[in-house]
Amino acid sequence: MMRRDEEAITALQGVVELAPRDEYYRLRLGAALLRVGRAAEALSHFERAVALAPRNSSYRTLLRYACARNHQEPAIAVEIEMLELGPYDEDFV
Repeated sequence: MMRRDEEAITALQGVVELAPRDEYYRLRLGAALLRVGRAAEALSHFERAVALAPRNSSYRTLLRYACARNHQEPAIAVEIEMLELGPYDEDFV
């Protein structure tokens, strides 16, 4: 599976380079990076996805998970922001 994830990472990096404001592909890239243990790199893509779609709770959940996997305290800040934004998820409605 690791080989397929590495291939996906290479492909997704190309897509993100071509469409840097597409949060979905940043999210997919972050997930692939997380699967192969590259949490620090994944974190930056999740942060960007959240910046592009700040009310998407799924993106925030993955950001929080990446923070925890990377042993960083921002996970708490993300949790507080999620609580302040409330349960609304623009992708769910």
